[in-house]
Amino acid sequence: MPPLVVIARALAPGCWRHPSAEHSCALRWHLPRTLTEPKRIAQMFAVAGTLLSTGALAQTDVADLTALPIEQLMQVQVVTSASKYAQAANEAPANVSVVTAADIKAYGWRTLADILGSLPGLYTNYDRSYNTLGARGFLRAGDYDTRFLLLIDGHRTNDPIFDQAAVGTEAILNVDLIERVEYVPGAGSAVYGSNALFGVINIITKRGRDIDGVQASASTGSANARDARVTWGKRAENGAEWLLSASVNDAPGRDLYFPEFNQPGVSDGVARGMDFDRAKRLFAKGSFGEFGMTFGYVDRTKGVPTAPYDQSFNDPRSRAVDTRHMFNGTWQHAVDDTTDVSARLFWGRYTSLGDYTYNPPPAGINRDVFDTAWYGTELKLVTRRIERHTLVMGTELQRDYRDAMRNFDTAPYVSYLDDHRTNNRVGVYVQDQFMLHPDWLLDTGLRYDHTSFTPGIFSPRVGLIWHAAPTTTVKAIYGMAYRAPNDYELNYQTSAPGGQQITHGLSAERIRTYETVVEQQVAAGGKATLSVFQSNVSNLISQSEDPNTGLLFFSNVARVRTRGAELGYEQNWPGGTRLRTSYSFQRSEDMDTGQTLANSPRHMLKINATAPVWRDDWRVGIEARYISNRLTAAGQVGGYWIANLTLLAARLAPNLEMSASVYNLFDRRYADPAGPEQLQSVRRARRPSPRRFCAVLGAVLAGVACMGATQAQMQASEVQVKAAFIYNFALFTSWPADVMQADAPMVVCVTAQHPLQAALEKLTGKPVRGHRLEIRKINDGTVAGCHVLVFDTRASNGVRVDPATPVLTVSDSPKSARAPGTPEPMIALTLHDDRVVFDIDAVAARQARLQISSQLLRLARSVQ
Repeated sequence: MPPLVVIARALAPGCWRHPSAEHSCALRWHLPRTLTEPKRIAQMFAVAGTLLSTGALAQTDVADLTALPIEQLMQVQVVTSASKYAQAANEAPANVSVVTAADIKAYGWRTLADILGSLPGLYTNYDRSYNTLGARGFLRAGDYDTRFLLLIDGHRTNDPIFDQAAVGTEAILNVDLIERVEYVPGAGSAVYGSNALFGVINIITKRGRDIDGVQASASTGSANARDARVTWGKRAENGAEWLLSASVNDAPGRDLYFPEFNQPGVSDGVARGMDFDRAKRLFAKGSFGEFGMTFGYVDRTKGVPTAPYDQSFNDPRSRAVDTRHMFNGTWQHAVDDTTDVSARLFWGRYTSLGDYTYNPPPAGINRDVFDTAWYGTELKLVTRRIERHTLVMGTELQRDYRDAMRNFDTAPYVSYLDDHRTNNRVGVYVQDQFMLHPDWLLDTGLRYDHTSFTPGIFSPRVGLIWHAAPTTTVKAIYGMAYRAPNDYELNYQTSAPGGQQITHGLSAERIRTYETVVEQQVAAGGKATLSVFQSNVSNLISQSEDPNTGLLFFSNVARVRTRGAELGYEQNWPGGTRLRTSYSFQRSEDMDTGQTLANSPRHMLKINATAPVWRDDWRVGIEARYISNRLTAAGQVGGYWIANLTLLAARLAPNLEMSASVYNLFDRRYADPAGPEQLQSVRRARRPSPRRFCAVLGAVLAGVACMGATQAQMQASEVQVKAAFIYNFALFTSWPADVMQADAPMVVCVTAQHPLQAALEKLTGKPVRGHRLEIRKINDGTVAGCHVLVFDTRASNGVRVDPATPVLTVSDSPKSARAPGTPEPMIALTLHDDRVVFDIDAVAARQARLQISSQLLRLARSVQ
């Protein structure tokens, strides 16, 4: 039966984290048997689509528009991960995907693997120990996500021994602390070095101002899983900002049946109490002025029910314990309006303990102990001093001062491996984005890396970006990336049962990628994307079993070519309804044999839709995914579709939020290919009916189409959009403490008979940076008590503003149309190609002691 997860939150959302969608319910919700029929399933999705459409029926209002980020108001997303500096998504040399905190809440995602699995071209495996991530048809069984680089606020978190990108319950972050996730597909070594083979994942965490008080959350779910979190965050008047968080989760799991271990007289094939998952986490983040710091800690203990590496089955002593620490200290300094310098100092530690059972108690166990620690620094310069160029230069140094691997029997004590090493990593990079023409950008980058394990490697990237029209962008991208063999692949060896032997002379994996991307803005808040790609991987490192010794080993075994395409569509309606859908097609084959790769789905289809169902307080989120057949070592595993449903009550009571999620809504059985360390080639599953999936998919798309047709009629007016921009200007501007008291309202003054007056008045009472918004009409020209002044530069209205007075002056007309005697606007709104754009006079703002956010400055059409 499908699991039901109920989450209660005080002041902020919380989530239950457990990677499996197959657990029975502690709070059971039974679906009527008739709903398992295809017709009934299709009817249920049609009802869900109708609910989404109902949520979209409300008339578009300026208050709805203020809920959209300012980037969506401009149909522009700002990303930082593609080039190590903030840039518009349509200027980044990659097809960047972004997931926000609102998406995480709306769909009830519990782990980073859940989040990433919703993105185009990505898919996940789960072997009851770790979640692993695949991209564009490539996921080697037994992999540890070594071909992805995982960043937290720009800080590398892959450990030196396994190079693992932790995306499951072993991850260092509670997903409630994520502000957004940026995924940059393709070769990223030109910027980031090793591991950025298939993509870079950057998690941007929340700040103290995002919490603004104390939050507590608790949840319960399937198989008596429980989760609790408490978080405190605040921004002080002096600008200092802090966030502290602690969380725990305990998922006892359920008993699991494995037919491979069903041996009469020996075992009934049931692993009892072996699938438990327990974790505790700490996180801290702070900033003051130009300095910042981040600290994270996680300790996870996971039962291992699958008996890998030829272990005894159903022995409760078999488990894996992962502990991670990270510290990242940053310094950022603006030399002038064109040049920024930054530095970071970082430290990390990762320990892993694995207990393997081969004989029943009181006999001892075989134990793996991995202990690695590292520190390092990065220096970076970003400058626009050269006309039409954005130049980035930097260097990274990392010292792995402890890489220790041990393997031994505990009783009696017998040591099989005791290996201790150190490693140095050095990287130097440079990249330049050159505006060849207002519609053409040339992005080039080159990085050189050297480690103690591998010789020097150069990684280039070239991107040509063409803004073919105001709503159309075309990108052509070429890149090379690499992954150096890690300490575990190079040096782990043990003759113990299920052990491993060394292969000398392992080389770094290399990849060449070719990609063409077309991005098309198709409607207000809508974007369609088409990506066509090819990647060639050489020196692929893969794990196999030696038939002569029975031991596992790593070797450079293959060259792989992948060709495919991804089609995506996103839509954000002012009423709060959001849609993201994608289809991926690819073919990955061994270039030497022509055989299709194992664990490589040819087709993937994903749909995410969320909408309010009653006012803004109640929201429904529906997620559906389809993954086609995949080959395994023993044959193939059938494709499957799966659906999840989340109902979110954003304001169930003052300062209280609650959500309920049903994962694997229709109780589908499905399987993932297993690695060579497992006796099972797959987790057993029946193949879903394509007819049933098509019926469900048709119903979902019909509901979404109905929703889109309804909201397509809701065209926001120019005055509503401009009023929403003014609200955002207040959000991204800071006033001196002597004119903005803690309990005072934020006063927006508007001149008499101004066309924006009515739209602005609808925003009365909305919160802005902890202040209540007050709209005031002025008739006599006085601006005393005003924090924002909205006026028309084309009309003489008697308003006078001293340039030193801390009042943000905003005009809804160009500065060039300014009439004599009217104030000089610091921000001028205007229409350009049917989009609202704005220009900023930063000099005038500084003279008035106002601080405009760098994010707003980046989005401006021009800054003086």
